[in-house]
Amino acid sequence: FRFVFKSDGLGNHIGLAIDDVQINAYEGELRTQLTRFEGSYVSGATSVKLDWNTQPEYFCKEIIVERSINGRDFEQLAKVNATGGRTLELQSYTHTSLAQRNLYFYRLKIINEAPEIGYAYEFYSPVIAMQRNAPVTKVNRIFPSPATNFLGVTFNGIAEAPVQYEIFDAAGRLVQQGTVPTPGPYLHIDIQQPLATGMYVLRIKVGDNAFESYKFAGG
Repeated sequence: FRFVFKSDGLGNHIGLAIDDVQINAYEGELRTQLTRFEGSYVSGATSVKLDWNTQPEYFCKEIIVERSINGRDFEQLAKVNATGGRTLELQSYTHTSLAQRNLYFYRLKIINEAPEIGYAYEFYSPVIAMQRNAPVTKVNRIFPSPATNFLGVTFNGIAEAPVQYEIFDAAGRLVQQGTVPTPGPYLHIDIQQPLATGMYVLRIKVGDNAFESYKFAGG
């Protein structure tokens, strides 16, 4: 392409030409993409600082920061306006919040809107866990109580290794067992047959760690 600028004969300049203008095709998917999301404890380990990048942004409106204390139930923590809107350039964001607990879970909700063309697209980031001390994956909570059709297990970190589980009744009979490849902070177990009223034992093994046992009520 060449752009040529000419005067009308009344000015002091006859014009100019700009050569070597190129248009390149964008070969990626035309939607907002999250390329990085991580966090760290700052300010003497009393606050958590989140950092993330997007590239590209396509009608990106805002990013909702959500936080959880159990890895399952999230609440809105902050709303961050998008800076790119519609761009192929790398966009960087940061958010810092007070963190008084030893363990938090964070995720981002990316909201993209363009009402004039009928476009709307939302997606969540992967969940990240922030823990003051070196994380050791342990069971944090088992629910509901009593359990009948399903069992929920939250961890004190992100379970990135395969998780094996076994459920026994009070007589020591194996009720159900299975393996979940990478459950993250939350393990959902669908009970194949509704549990009768009584006490049960859940045995959990994360990666190469040993099995640990937890009691819970059924029925």
